[in-house]
Amino acid sequence: EDRQFLLAHATHGYLASTQLLVREDGQPLWVVNEGEYRMINTLDLTVDQLFWELRYHPWTTRNVLDLFAERYAFTDEVKWGEERLPGGLSFTHDMGVSNVFTPPGISSYETENLDGCFSHMTFEQLTNWTLSAILYGLIADRPWLSRQGERLEACLASLLARDLDGDGIMDVDSARTGDGAEITTYDSLDASLGQARGNLYLAVKTWASLVCLEHALTILGRDGERAGRQAQRAARRITDAFEPARGYIPALLSEESDACIIPAIEALAYPFLLGLRDTVTEQGPYGALVTALRRHLTTALQPGVCLDA
Repeated sequence: EDRQFLLAHATHGYLASTQLLVREDGQPLWVVNEGEYRMINTLDLTVDQLFWELRYHPWTTRNVLDLFAERYAFTDEVKWGEERLPGGLSFTHDMGVSNVFTPPGISSYETENLDGCFSHMTFEQLTNWTLSAILYGLIADRPWLSRQGERLEACLASLLARDLDGDGIMDVDSARTGDGAEITTYDSLDASLGQARGNLYLAVKTWASLVCLEHALTILGRDGERAGRQAQRAARRITDAFEPARGYIPALLSEESDACIIPAIEALAYPFLLGLRDTVTEQGPYGALVTALRRHLTTALQPGVCLDA
């Protein structure tokens, strides 16, 4: 009964936040407003609502993905000290706020010269569009996905450009941040979840994006091997960060951190739902990573470690 209540509450909340608009050319435009904040089609919520929409009305996922690609995609540079290097394709955090659409390539949320709330989420939104597009395409719409081949290759190139040391995870910020730094969707919860660079949660999400890209690009007859090699590097980097004495992987891989975060396991859902079950089992090609994440979660859920007793 508790689970039924939660499902009903979430369903009503989702539907109450939606709008079906009509564009000037008569085409539909689907909007999900972000709760009380009223941001339009927040991309890090699109990737969460994906599972519901794919089951009940997958066309709305395509509608949002297409508008991001049409109007809210951009190409940036990345920061390496004082240098500016080529970045690549990414997407904004949202499309506007309070029934007002922002100009192309700009969100209502992201602001330069910040390193906390309201900074840019360039890397995470890149993974969000990538994962949403692949799951939608492979589960509901192969013809649509076949038209996304070049864009998926551009997403892969952008992921690679943001990993200068080649270990599989993000280590440079978008130049859009100015003097600031990129953040994650969990920006308001804890410092260990806010910073994007070297973030464990985002590292596993990157790994999942690469695994899904390898699968999708191969199906489309394109080069998926680059994504596969990078996924292996990401898996090794995350696994090597496991600390046996603590029993978990610190939340920030590239600097001192003692935080143990549950969202580290979130992204295992994406390859699992694509049917890539071998990639998320301890006997599969990424078994060492899955074992490390299982031990990590076991530690995280211990009384005295988890904040919720």
